[in-house]
Amino acid sequence: MSASQPQSIPITSLSIQQLAQVKEQVESEVKMLVQSLNKLKVASNKFLESKQTLDEFNTKNVGREVLTPLTSSLYVKGNISEVEHVFVDIGTGYYIKKDIKGSQEFIDRKLRLIQVNIDQVQVALMSKKNSLEQIIYVLQEKVAQSQDQPQQAA
Repeated sequence: MSASQPQSIPITSLSIQQLAQVKEQVESEVKMLVQSLNKLKVASNKFLESKQTLDEFNTKNVGREVLTPLTSSLYVKGNISEVEHVFVDIGTGYYIKKDIKGSQEFIDRKLRLIQVNIDQVQVALMSKKNSLEQIIYVLQEKVAQSQDQPQQAA
């Protein structure tokens, strides 16, 4: 075995204090994975909302009055003058002008990528939750054994 690979130690060989530390670490990892999953779901919902808006975006919208955000809480009135192209946020403050079909394809790619990430995080989360259950079970057994030992000595 190479030195870079972590060695697996049976949890039953750990002390109560060590198990408690491992439990805290795994709980922290579960919490982080849940947060990641929630962020991915929020991102997916935003893309789905954008996709739905694009599906309804057509020539009937020319001249329609809209509020355009200048910041997250500051808007200005405007009128739609073009429905063939939109500006797509590609991340880190960059936007590209795309036609409607290209914008929909971009969103579909992002949705597929997010779904792959959601699936991966869900698998990791289930694995961590299973590990946590095993750790808690062993910890409870060891605590019960430690409480029984003084009674047996008496």
